[in-house]
This record gives sequence, structure tokens and C-alpha cells, in this order.
Amino acid sequence: MEYITPFDVIKRDLKLTTRRGVVRVNITYEDFLSITRRLLAVAAVDEAWYCATYPDVAQAIVKGVYKSAKEHFVLHGYLEGRFPYDMTVDEAWYLRAYADVAEGVKRGDLSSATHHFKINGYREGRLPAAPAGAIAADGEAATSAREQPAPVAGMEHATSSTDA
Repeated sequence: MEYITPFDVIKRDLKLTTRRGVVRVNITYEDFLSITRRLLAVAAVDEAWYCATYPDVAQAIVKGVYKSAKEHFVLHGYLEGRFPYDMTVDEAWYLRAYADVAEGVKRGDLSSATHHFKINGYREGRLPAAPAGAIAADGEAATSAREQPAPVAGMEHATSSTDA
């Protein structure tokens, strides 16, 4: 199992302040990248797929620039918009969820929902499938393994206060 950085450690590094009852984060971009990379350290990366999909990374690993595909993904790949593994797109759900994509497919501008997701959708923040617990159009529970993030607990305890 991978080590997951405790939220209290992340929260401490966020330099939280409270102003007029609103918790705010004030960190440098470098600190933001450091925290992001710590969280990405537990991301699943399909080493074989990543190297086959991104031959530049495979070459860099052979040359010793990176130890693994995962190291590249954590340090650079995520920030470059690369996929950590081959994500499956639920074609029917995606087209129902994103009418603009369905219209593009219907017009012939896009070959499929999968094509859209891989070219634009991922970078736009679109989900490839329904979040876990979502109700499908037919009234049945969606089957995606994706989950919505839980609300952040404990944010009412900022590390410093600058209420004005």
C-alpha cells in the first residue's frame, strides 16, 4: 500500500488564515506544486501503458533521467496533462452528460465521446463516467468507480487568524 500524506500535514503546509469567517489559503506556486506532488505520489500509474503511450518518457527512463513512469507522472506528467493510465470512457453516459459533445459527434466533428475526452475533456475537467452513487438516466445506480470528494472537515480551525 502507498503512504498517503495525512490531511493535517497538508493543512499545516497550506498556511491557512481566516478573514471574516472565510478560511483562505496563501501559499506560493512552488508550495502548491509540492503539495500536489505529495498527493500524486499515491496515484495509480500503469508503467507499461505510460511508456508505450509516451515514448519520450520511456527513452528518459532508459537514459536514467527518471526511475519510472510514475516518477515522471508525479513530477511532470500530471502538470502536462498526461494520463496516468488508459481511462475508460462510458460513451453513453458521457454523451448524455455533455450535450455539446453529443452534438459534435452527431455532426461528425468528433468521432466519439472517448476521442473528445482524450483530446479535450480531461483537460476541461470533464468526468469520463458517472461519479459513484450517481443515478443513471434509467433510474439505476451508476456503476462508475469514481467518487465525489468528501466535504473538507476541520477547515474551521485555521492556523492563524487575521479577522478584520
